[in-house]
Amino acid sequence: MKIRLNVILMAAAVVIMMTSCAKFPEAEVQTAKDEVEKARTAGAELYLPEQFAALQDSLNATVQSLETQKSKWFPNYDNNVAQMTTIGTTANELIVKTEERKVEIREEIQTSLAQIQTLLTENNELIAQAPKGKEGAAALVQIKEELAVVQTSADEAAKMLESGELIQTKDKVSIAQEKATAINTELKDVIAKYGKGKKS
Repeated sequence: MKIRLNVILMAAAVVIMMTSCAKFPEAEVQTAKDEVEKARTAGAELYLPEQFAALQDSLNATVQSLETQKSKWFPNYDNNVAQMTTIGTTANELIVKTEERKVEIREEIQTSLAQIQTLLTENNELIAQAPKGKEGAAALVQIKEELAVVQTSADEAAKMLESGELIQTKDKVSIAQEKATAINTELKDVIAKYGKGKKS
């Protein structure tokens, strides 16, 4: 009888020991969530969307795995805790990469703005060389208006860049650069055709 009682007590002690050791890692979960939120606040979701989505998916999957472990008789959270630590580390790395990406985008915008100004200068010079016939004059007036719009967009983009609106600025600059390039090509084509016509 004593032996059976001792066995029962030992078994109970083992169960108590196992359940007390397997404490739900609330602190680790909260820390990982906080780190992911810091990455979001830093702009990772905007500037590195694919990498941030993967990080968020990893966090969600680990939280789900924790809940599954929690429902077991003898939960083991060791792997989940390790995953939460990795998620926190990855989130911090993503913050660094986000800042690096911001610098890259800023440099791309500045380069594009400089290229737009070069195109605008060249386009104005090409206008002076373009044919001035009746139809040509009307077309040149329209081109000058379009160049004015491009200049306005470039000026607005420069102000937006100062305020840190990088994604919106990049899109605006891209559209302005495409327009300025298209006008440049159009003017060169017209001048080339006009030159051939004069020779013939």
